[in-house]
Amino acid sequence: MSVAEILKKAREDRNLTLKDISKKTRISEKLLEKIEAGVYDFAPEPYVRAFVRSYAKAVGLNPDEIIKEYEKELVSLKPAVEKRETPKIKLDLASFISENALWLVGALIITFIALFIFIGVEEEKKPVEKKSFETAVEEISKLETTKTIEQKANIEIDSLDLKVTATDSVWFSVIIDSFQVKEFLMSPGSSLRLKAKNSFNFTIGNAGGIKFTLNGHELESLGEKGVVIRNYIIDREKLKSLLSQR
Repeated sequence: MSVAEILKKAREDRNLTLKDISKKTRISEKLLEKIEAGVYDFAPEPYVRAFVRSYAKAVGLNPDEIIKEYEKELVSLKPAVEKRETPKIKLDLASFISENALWLVGALIITFIALFIFIGVEEEKKPVEKKSFETAVEEISKLETTKTIEQKANIEIDSLDLKVTATDSVWFSVIIDSFQVKEFLMSPGSSLRLKAKNSFNFTIGNAGGIKFTLNGHELESLGEKGVVIRNYIIDREKLKSLLSQR
């Protein structure tokens, strides 16, 4: 019997429903259904392992034994990858020089000629523009004013303030500004805040179990419970769109 079948049989033997298991483990019924179906791609492997362990404990099975069986199944599901040795390229320096001597000599000659021309060329001297003290002060003041305005504008559009609220058990990973990667496993009723300069890119294991509020504006529903979503983007353009609708 597979791990999925063992867990399902243990639940049915104890006359427990998925709703009962969900209350004990705080794992949504949709995710429990996937575990019983032997579908484990709804979240990264460490999280799925934690869910399987919690399920086993809830139905009175030994979690360590179930995890051992689960690991055996994972190994059997992974395709065998043939290891191919990368051919080593040996460079015979003496042969290379003898076979390409003419090209090497030509390259050296061209390099010396180019270097000679480069050194021999004198740069034209541009006349120094003289400015009065008053003019210089005025230009510096304008430059500082421009910088201050740009800094204020950057602060305003720089802050993508995202509130994440879990309405169900949900796992998600997020790439912040294309370089910072974070992962979270949230329980129902919990919330957290994320900040970014340009964008968020989400992968979500339970679309119906999460809500987003961007800079005080609630975003649209993502989908039904148990649905996996990848590459869900929240960026400045979405914030501009929300502001334009006001």
